Amino acid sequence: MTGAKIFFVNHADHVFTYGSTVADVYFEISTFGMHRDKKKSISGEKSFLGIPLSTQLVPKKHRLPGKNDALHFFSAASPFKFKPVKGYDPRPTIHRILSEFKNSTFWIVGANPYTNIWWWPLKLKYWRRFKILSSVPYASYLKLLEKADFYVDSYPTPGGTAFAEQLVSGRRCVGLRAPVQGYSPADNLKSKSVDDLIESILQSDNNELVIESVYAVNGYDAVKSRYLACLYDNILCANEMEQHVAWTGDIAVYEQAGKITSAVPPAVIAKLIGYDKRFLFAVLRELSAMQRTKMLIKLALLRLKSLAGKGAGSDKV
Repeated sequence: MTGAKIFFVNHADHVFTYGSTVADVYFEISTFGMHRDKKKSISGEKSFLGIPLSTQLVPKKHRLPGKNDALHFFSAASPFKFKPVKGYDPRPTIHRILSEFKNSTFWIVGANPYTNIWWWPLKLKYWRRFKILSSVPYASYLKLLEKADFYVDSYPTPGGTAFAEQLVSGRRCVGLRAPVQGYSPADNLKSKSVDDLIESILQSDNNELVIESVYAVNGYDAVKSRYLACLYDNILCANEMEQHVAWTGDIAVYEQAGKITSAVPPAVIAKLIGYDKRFLFAVLRELSAMQRTKMLIKLALLRLKSLAGKGAGSDKV
């Protein structure tokens, strides 16, 4: 397509993408992504876009709680977003909340209570008050949210704009300032330490100025305006998050020297092996011992499933 102009947004701006090498305009959605981009080879220009919020504002005042109140704390995210890494750990926060607010409960939806073994000591200590669910029906999820007195953002990886969505929905929001940060000005409600977080629960309501800044950056109309200005008027926007939240992040939080320890989708590997079987050996050399074992087992199961499917197809014929 001669003369085509490519505009690209990578919603998972913390991971690799080929888009950085082919886009004429590469959209930024966070401060974290902006800092990560310094390590990428971006061939085109950059413009800040932001993640839009479609949630309508629900103005709400909250009563400041006491330590004896029966409070409900709630958090939800993918399992890896809670996994401790390089000293960033969500467990001290949860322990302090449950130990100081002795009539409170803390629910986590999205974590796996069986394979996420780092949760086991907390679960054993606070058996009835600390609840972990891998998934719930959407209606049940909404009920749990409705009961929550506080929404606690996931840590060390936040939920992107999920925290801001809960804020504008009228829910009390607290959390720790994470190394992965800068997706909305709602970060200004987060605390630098566990002590500060406990104090914010007891003494601070949601800040109206923070809510205003969230809409200035992530409001649907604000994001749409930047998008259209870039597409039709060639206007490149600076990263507005820098005006609202001081950067304290760590872009190297998930960088690890040596072998690959994160999971690789076996279906992707199987497809690539179809082109060149030598690829498997190259990947296995780069994986850690645990991931290598998991990969071989998953590939074997994938192969058996494929053979079973072919067998069932031939029986029908």
